[in-house]
Amino acid sequence: MRRCIAVSGDAIVIREGVVLLNDRILDEPYLNPEQIDSTHLAPELDVWNNWGPFTVPQGSIFVMGNNRNADTDFDSRFDGVLDVRCAIGKVIYVL
Repeated sequence: MRRCIAVSGDAIVIREGVVLLNDRILDEPYLNPEQIDSTHLAPELDVWNNWGPFTVPQGSIFVMGNNRNADTDFDSRFDGVLDVRCAIGKVIYVL
């Protein structure tokens, strides 16, 4: 399952496993607090815990998995953004 965490124009940065959306910490109580053990990776390869900055292009959405701390969970950091016209779902919460 993927969760839309950002839309067109939003800026995303991940530092030490914390997602910053438009320079604010994204509150994600649904995540397991453990981070990927990436101590064996060079900093430039540690995209699980350190990624970005990135601005979501017009007409796109940025998605991340609810189980993103598993090293098998891929999302927009790896697969790219999604065209907003391809998004199907029900809005259950808006900030």
